[in-house]
Amino acid sequence: MLVSRDQDFAEVSIEPPHGRDESWRPTVLMERVAAVIEQHGPLAARKIETLVTGKAASIREAVTFLQVDGYLSDDTPHRLLKPYPAEGSTR
Repeated sequence: MLVSRDQDFAEVSIEPPHGRDESWRPTVLMERVAAVIEQHGPLAARKIETLVTGKAASIREAVTFLQVDGYLSDDTPHRLLKPYPAEGSTR
């Protein structure tokens, strides 16, 4: 932040970036991953990254959230354990 006091004096301060909300999820990518697995059946992580549109790191993050939230199996090939998003869910 830059604050100008007058022509000869200005203050500068640097603030740390704001962190992500803990409840944040890459829901669009999570939906894409779930849709690909519904369409093709159980898949290895590499195949998921190939078939889902998006950055590989972001797709891996979506897979991890699906696993943590109980939608996707931890073992390979990955399979859906329950529909995503849950029925009646607004995400």
